[in-house]
Formats: sequence, C-alpha cells, structure tokens
Amino acid sequence: YRFARNLYPSKDGKSGPKPTPAHRFLALLSERGMLRRVYTQNIDGLEERARVPSANIVQTHGSLRHASCLKCKRRVDSDDIMEDVWSGRVPKCRREKASAKKKREKPEQQQST
Repeated sequence: YRFARNLYPSKDGKSGPKPTPAHRFLALLSERGMLRRVYTQNIDGLEERARVPSANIVQTHGSLRHASCLKCKRRVDSDDIMEDVWSGRVPKCRREKASAKKKREKPEQQQST
C-alpha cells in the first residue's frame, strides 16, 4: 500500500502526483474541441486532474477512482477506501464482512433452537 499511497492524492489534495505539461496540453486540445479521445495505460487519473473530460478518456488498465472486491466484485469509489490506503490497512469489503458475520451467526442460531 506504500505504492498506492504514492499514487493517491493527499487528503487535502495539495500533494501527490500532479498533471504534467503533456496532460495540460491534452486538456487544452479538449477545450478547443480538437481532442476526440485519449487512450492511457496509466491508473493515476492525471488526465482528469488536468481537466480532460472523463468521456474522452479510455483507461485501458482501470484507474484509482474505483476499487472492486476480489470475491464479490462489488465496486466502490476510491473515497470509500482512501482512509484505509492512507493508513496502510488492507481495505475490506463491507458486503463480504456482512456475509462473513451472517455465516458466523447462523450456526449459533441453529444450536439455540
């Protein structure tokens, strides 16, 4: 998660990766109506931070804006896991936590009946 912390913007948005002149150039082209599409393999979201519209960006390897549970495939916004990432904790899926809790409670209920 050290790697992820380096890619995520800081909590206050003042630190972290910043758009380069190339990203700002893409935004300028977009503003002038000269940009049809940007294909990127980067997951850092710098094109969007430079104000290139999301509709013009094809992110071939995904982005840090969303995360998905490896078990249930539930998708969440990065804001939902940001605190865990910044704290160095592995984010846990709320749906999986609830499912695991139900599984633990079920045998207990069967024993009491």
